[in-house]
Amino acid sequence: MMLPWKTASQSLVIRLAHLDQSPYSKFFSFNTHLNRVVHQHLTCADYLNLPEAKLDYFLASFVRNPYDRVYSGFRQIQADIVAQPYLHYDKVWV
Repeated sequence: MMLPWKTASQSLVIRLAHLDQSPYSKFFSFNTHLNRVVHQHLTCADYLNLPEAKLDYFLASFVRNPYDRVYSGFRQIQADIVAQPYLHYDKVWV
């Protein structure tokens, strides 16, 4: 399941947690396949560069009203500004 930002991604993660076999971090981390820092909200182009893309999985994603998504994103960023200094990163340089 692709998880675009602000399109029910956390609801899906919680509901389908028992099926999650991903070896990747859900938080910011360095991805060796992409050679950069990423998080759980990959683009389809990023996904296509992961080893899993060669397994011919079906892809699914939700779409959201653009205005609602922008407003929700704005509120999320406001909350993240408060929480960010207290979050734990796997590596300090990330």
